Amino acid sequence: MWGGVAVSVVTALLVARGAHDYSAGVRVMERDFYGVVRTADHDSRSPTARCTTGPIMHGGQLLGDSFRNTPADYFGPTSGYGRCSSRCAR
Repeated sequence: MWGGVAVSVVTALLVARGAHDYSAGVRVMERDFYGVVRTADHDSRSPTARCTTGPIMHGGQLLGDSFRNTPADYFGPTSGYGRCSSRCAR
């Protein structure tokens, strides 16, 4: 009987921790046709806000006033778009 109680308590703790980790730093979380779309802040070398659907990251934005209009991820200066736009702007 005590083994069953211990397993139940450990399971409840793991579920609570998983729910907390899943929603930590989340600005927006909505469900659409494709699944749950989340926009969450991530503190790393460069703090970013990232848009994800499950394991797929769709893009991000650098946080901070100095990065306000700086393109990142798909539209960064070394991406295909960034190279094209820098050549086309001349």
